Amino acid sequence: IDNSSLDTPFLKKYLAEDSVDYAVMLNDVWGAGKTFYWKNTLTKELKKANFRIIYISLFGIEDVDSLKQIIWNKLYPNATHPIWTTIGNKALKILGIEWGTNDTDTVLGALDVEWKNIVFCFDDLERVSEGKLGDLLGYINVFVEHSGSHTFFICNENKIHGKDKYIYTEYKEKLIRYTWKPRIE
Repeated sequence: IDNSSLDTPFLKKYLAEDSVDYAVMLNDVWGAGKTFYWKNTLTKELKKANFRIIYISLFGIEDVDSLKQIIWNKLYPNATHPIWTTIGNKALKILGIEWGTNDTDTVLGALDVEWKNIVFCFDDLERVSEGKLGDLLGYINVFVEHSGSHTFFICNENKIHGKDKYIYTEYKEKLIRYTWKPRIE
Protein backbone atom coordinates (compact mmCIF):
# COMPACT_ATOMS: atom_id res chain seq x y z
CA ILE A 1 0.00 0.00 0.00
CA ASP A 2 1.30 3.41 -0.95
CA ASN A 3 1.56 5.02 2.47
CA SER A 4 1.60 8.54 1.00
CA SER A 5 -2.14 8.16 0.31
CA LEU A 6 -2.94 7.03 3.83
CA ASP A 7 -2.97 10.00 6.13
CA THR A 8 -2.77 8.33 9.54
CA PRO A 9 -0.41 5.80 11.13
CA PHE A 10 -3.26 3.72 12.57
CA LEU A 11 -4.74 3.25 9.08
CA LYS A 12 -1.42 1.98 7.74
CA LYS A 13 -1.18 -0.43 10.68
CA TYR A 14 -4.80 -1.53 10.34
CA LEU A 15 -4.43 -2.47 6.69
CA ALA A 16 -1.13 -4.25 7.32
CA GLU A 17 -2.75 -6.64 9.82
CA ASP A 18 -3.79 -10.01 8.38
CA SER A 19 -6.86 -10.35 10.57
CA VAL A 20 -8.62 -7.69 12.63
CA ASP A 21 -11.49 -7.58 15.11
CA TYR A 22 -12.49 -3.94 14.80
CA ALA A 23 -13.68 -1.44 12.22
CA VAL A 24 -12.66 2.09 11.26
CA MET A 25 -15.10 4.99 10.83
CA LEU A 26 -14.66 7.83 8.36
CA ASN A 27 -16.74 10.58 9.94
CA ASP A 28 -17.46 14.07 8.70
CA VAL A 29 -20.34 16.28 7.64
CA TRP A 30 -22.36 15.58 4.50
CA GLY A 31 -20.63 16.89 1.40
CA ALA A 32 -17.14 16.81 2.91
CA GLY A 33 -15.94 14.19 0.42
CA LYS A 34 -15.79 11.04 2.56
CA THR A 35 -17.20 8.73 -0.11
CA PHE A 36 -15.13 10.47 -2.79
CA TYR A 37 -12.01 9.89 -0.68
CA TRP A 38 -12.96 6.23 -0.21
CA LYS A 39 -13.60 5.62 -3.91
CA ASN A 40 -10.76 7.69 -5.34
CA THR A 41 -7.96 7.25 -2.81
CA LEU A 42 -8.42 4.34 -0.45
CA THR A 43 -10.01 1.97 -2.99
CA LYS A 44 -7.14 2.48 -5.44
CA GLU A 45 -4.56 1.71 -2.75
CA LEU A 46 -6.49 -1.32 -1.53
CA LYS A 47 -6.75 -2.74 -5.05
CA LYS A 48 -3.00 -2.28 -5.57
CA ALA A 49 -2.50 -4.32 -2.39
CA ASN A 50 -4.78 -7.08 -3.81
CA PHE A 51 -7.68 -6.54 -1.43
CA ARG A 52 -11.16 -7.29 -2.71
CA ILE A 53 -13.44 -4.37 -1.93
CA ILE A 54 -17.11 -4.80 -1.09
CA TYR A 55 -18.74 -1.35 -1.00
CA ILE A 56 -22.34 -1.14 0.22
CA SER A 57 -24.54 1.88 0.77
CA LEU A 58 -26.83 1.25 3.73
CA PHE A 59 -29.21 4.00 2.62
CA GLY A 60 -32.75 2.76 3.19
CA ILE A 61 -31.86 -0.85 3.99
CA GLU A 62 -34.85 -2.29 5.82
CA ASP A 63 -33.59 -5.54 7.31
CA VAL A 64 -30.73 -7.98 7.76
CA ASP A 65 -32.00 -10.31 5.03
CA SER A 66 -31.73 -7.46 2.50
CA LEU A 67 -28.18 -6.76 3.64
CA LYS A 68 -27.27 -10.46 3.43
CA GLN A 69 -28.56 -10.60 -0.14
CA ILE A 70 -26.59 -7.47 -1.11
CA ILE A 71 -23.41 -8.93 0.39
CA TRP A 72 -24.01 -12.25 -1.39
CA ASN A 73 -24.53 -10.44 -4.72
CA LYS A 74 -21.34 -8.42 -4.21
CA LEU A 75 -19.29 -11.49 -3.28
CA TYR A 76 -20.71 -13.56 -6.13
CA PRO A 77 -21.94 -11.16 -8.83
CA ASN A 78 -22.38 -13.95 -11.39
CA ALA A 79 -24.34 -16.16 -9.00
CA THR A 80 -27.66 -14.71 -10.14
CA HIS A 81 -27.17 -15.85 -13.73
CA PRO A 82 -29.56 -18.78 -14.41
CA ILE A 83 -26.78 -21.22 -15.33
CA TRP A 84 -24.89 -20.52 -12.11
CA THR A 85 -28.09 -20.70 -10.09
CA THR A 86 -28.76 -24.18 -11.47
CA ILE A 87 -25.18 -25.37 -10.94
CA GLY A 88 -25.05 -23.73 -7.51
CA ASN A 89 -28.27 -25.35 -6.35
CA LYS A 90 -27.00 -28.78 -7.43
CA ALA A 91 -23.67 -28.20 -5.69
CA LEU A 92 -25.40 -27.10 -2.51
CA LYS A 93 -27.58 -30.23 -2.54
CA ILE A 94 -24.41 -32.33 -2.77
CA LEU A 95 -23.14 -30.46 0.31
CA GLY A 96 -26.47 -31.14 2.02
CA ILE A 97 -27.55 -27.50 2.03
CA GLU A 98 -31.04 -26.46 0.96
CA TRP A 99 -30.92 -23.03 -0.62
CA GLY A 100 -33.71 -20.64 0.26
CA THR A 101 -34.11 -16.90 0.51
CA ASN A 102 -32.93 -16.81 4.14
CA ASP A 103 -30.07 -19.31 3.92
CA THR A 104 -27.29 -16.91 2.97
CA ASP A 105 -25.50 -17.47 6.30
CA THR A 106 -25.46 -21.25 5.78
CA VAL A 107 -24.16 -20.91 2.24
CA LEU A 108 -21.49 -18.34 3.14
CA GLY A 109 -20.38 -20.52 6.04
CA ALA A 110 -20.02 -23.53 3.73
CA LEU A 111 -17.91 -21.66 1.19
CA ASP A 112 -14.19 -21.15 1.50
CA VAL A 113 -13.94 -17.36 1.48
CA GLU A 114 -10.64 -15.61 2.18
CA TRP A 115 -12.16 -13.05 4.55
CA LYS A 116 -8.78 -11.49 5.39
CA ASN A 117 -8.46 -10.39 1.75
CA ILE A 118 -11.84 -8.68 1.74
CA VAL A 119 -12.39 -5.08 2.80
CA PHE A 120 -15.96 -4.09 3.53
CA CYS A 121 -17.09 -0.48 3.35
CA PHE A 122 -20.55 0.31 4.70
CA ASP A 123 -21.48 3.83 3.63
CA ASP A 124 -24.44 5.98 4.71
CA LEU A 125 -24.71 4.47 8.19
CA GLU A 126 -26.76 7.47 9.30
CA ARG A 127 -29.27 6.80 6.50
CA VAL A 128 -30.31 3.30 7.60
CA SER A 129 -34.07 2.98 7.92
CA GLU A 130 -35.16 4.20 11.35
CA GLY A 131 -35.15 1.50 14.01
CA LYS A 132 -33.05 -0.92 11.92
CA LEU A 133 -29.57 0.21 12.91
CA GLY A 134 -29.08 -2.25 15.80
CA ASP A 135 -29.98 -5.30 13.72
CA LEU A 136 -27.74 -4.26 10.84
CA LEU A 137 -24.77 -3.43 13.06
CA GLY A 138 -25.25 -6.74 14.86
CA TYR A 139 -25.01 -8.61 11.57
CA ILE A 140 -22.06 -6.55 10.32
CA ASN A 141 -20.27 -7.51 13.54
CA VAL A 142 -19.95 -11.05 12.12
CA PHE A 143 -17.54 -9.69 9.51
CA VAL A 144 -15.80 -7.32 11.89
CA GLU A 145 -15.23 -9.48 14.94
CA HIS A 146 -15.56 -13.07 13.77
CA SER A 147 -14.36 -13.18 10.14
CA GLY A 148 -11.41 -10.83 10.62
CA SER A 149 -12.32 -8.71 7.61
CA HIS A 150 -11.10 -5.15 7.41
CA THR A 151 -14.24 -3.05 7.70
CA PHE A 152 -14.89 0.64 7.20
CA PHE A 153 -17.96 2.71 7.92
CA ILE A 154 -18.63 6.07 6.29
CA CYS A 155 -20.93 8.28 8.29
CA ASN A 156 -21.99 11.67 9.53
CA GLU A 157 -22.46 10.79 13.21
CA ASN A 158 -24.23 14.09 13.85
CA LYS A 159 -27.16 12.90 11.72
CA ILE A 160 -27.95 9.82 13.84
CA HIS A 161 -30.85 10.75 16.13
CA GLY A 162 -33.40 9.40 18.59
CA LYS A 163 -33.43 5.73 19.50
CA ASP A 164 -30.86 5.02 16.79
CA LYS A 165 -28.38 7.40 18.46
CA TYR A 166 -28.48 5.38 21.68
CA ILE A 167 -28.13 2.07 19.80
CA TYR A 168 -25.32 3.49 17.67
CA THR A 169 -23.40 4.65 20.75
CA GLU A 170 -23.71 1.19 22.33
CA TYR A 171 -22.64 -0.71 19.19
CA LYS A 172 -19.91 1.73 18.22
CA GLU A 173 -17.96 0.89 21.38
CA LYS A 174 -17.91 -2.77 20.36
CA LEU A 175 -17.34 -2.43 16.60
CA ILE A 176 -15.38 0.72 15.86
CA ARG A 177 -11.98 1.27 17.40
CA TYR A 178 -11.01 4.40 15.45
CA THR A 179 -13.12 7.27 14.21
CA TRP A 180 -11.26 9.50 11.86
CA LYS A 181 -11.84 12.53 9.69
CA PRO A 182 -9.79 12.00 6.54
CA ARG A 183 -7.75 14.82 5.05
CA ILE A 184 -9.49 15.40 1.76
CA GLU A 185 -7.73 17.60 -0.75
